[in-house]
Amino acid sequence: MYLRIEPLERGAGFEFVDDVVPHELRKLWLLNGAHSLMAYAATIRGHQTVAEAIELLRQHDISQLPVVRSAALSSSNGSPARIEVQSVSGSVQERGLLDHLFRSPEALNAKVSTVMDGPFPLVDANEEVERVVPMLAAGSPAVLVQRDGAIIGVVTRADVLEYVAHHRGN
Repeated sequence: MYLRIEPLERGAGFEFVDDVVPHELRKLWLLNGAHSLMAYAATIRGHQTVAEAIELLRQHDISQLPVVRSAALSSSNGSPARIEVQSVSGSVQERGLLDHLFRSPEALNAKVSTVMDGPFPLVDANEEVERVVPMLAAGSPAVLVQRDGAIIGVVTRADVLEYVAHHRGN
């Protein structure tokens, strides 16, 4: 028997369940799910241009990117670079880029650091899902997931919606 604790917004309580695996898998999928390692594949440096950011968004079919400091993405052996939590300096999102470009089309050549928003909220890989969902519902389009001081993934609203749509009964 395992103890499963209900979050406050569901009436706060607990129940004993015979199998904790579905609950563990739900948490792991949300925190390390569809966009795992996305931070490695899709980050942008502050000195790159807005045009480059738009191209990365298009290439990866995403709507936001973490912005990292210039020296943050170095790797000597060709493997994905470790992105330290403290190297994340901000974020760019389609909505913000569209606003900047609508007001000033020459912003296409601007450095990302001049148009970026603040960084996405950060959670530990062991964080409860019930803490992540309110961050996304409150307006953050994404949450960075870290382990041992390094970004290991990104959870977006789309990830949570996909999970709920495909795992309703679990």
